[in-house]
Amino acid sequence: MNIEPTEDVSVLICTYHPDKNLVEQVESINRSAGNSGNVRLFVFDDTDSCDDLVRLINENDLNNIKISAGAKQGSACSNFIFALDKIDADWLFLSDQDDIWDECKVEEYFKIARELDSNTPQVIFSDASLINEESSLLFDSFFRYQGLSVNVLNSDDILFTNCVQGATLCINSKMINLIRESLDGEDSNRIAMHDWWIAILARYYGNWSFIDRPLIGYRQHDRNVVGAIEDGNSLVRFIKHPVLYYKNLKKLKSQYEFWLKVSKRLKGGSAFDCKKLNISFLSRCKLILINLIP
Repeated sequence: MNIEPTEDVSVLICTYHPDKNLVEQVESINRSAGNSGNVRLFVFDDTDSCDDLVRLINENDLNNIKISAGAKQGSACSNFIFALDKIDADWLFLSDQDDIWDECKVEEYFKIARELDSNTPQVIFSDASLINEESSLLFDSFFRYQGLSVNVLNSDDILFTNCVQGATLCINSKMINLIRESLDGEDSNRIAMHDWWIAILARYYGNWSFIDRPLIGYRQHDRNVVGAIEDGNSLVRFIKHPVLYYKNLKKLKSQYEFWLKVSKRLKGGSAFDCKKLNISFLSRCKLILINLIP
């Protein structure tokens, strides 16, 4: 593993009633970090009490974890946004509470990070494999499973379709500051999901890099807040899950209108004109639909 000994590895893990899978996850993070200078794990637990989390950590000698708890946030998105306002790091990995990191994940990310302009808000993300509760492989590509494409980040389609999986994200200090600036004095509940918001900021005000290989095992179970849904065809999703599709459209409408407001306030970045959107037919259909929602 070729990681510079002075390179710190900072990881934000947001939890909600974590179980033994968190132990397996932390062990995989430590293996991936290898001989890095310092591994800092920040765990923000979105429950009324951290007692169970503290017990889990103490019983398994997970001694490089800093536990933080504040007011209960009520959702994964809100918990991540809350946590990002409390952490400073040159580079910060985001992680769910029960995923498994590939042993070369940190090395692959740092290879890219070293070549990037640290004065620009940066986002690095990768593909993932899908695993079950026993850590057995279900599917070898989250992108292919959901029919995702990074091409949406090359146009305004990112406003209507997300391709960035939060559990694979790594962001630099400039991006952390940009996230804070974008939400300063605003209602973050207008955001559909934190990873999508970060992707939008990267598209218009920063830079993004994609690693086209699975570098985490994304665990699928009935407790997933946002799990993987097979088939990227929007019509198929509507037919299979009409109620969920409508709820997601309402979230999209809220986030899109929120973006129109925030983008007027943020300085710099790429030119954005809501009257001259460069979007696909599918995104155009979504735009029409959200404009019909009261």
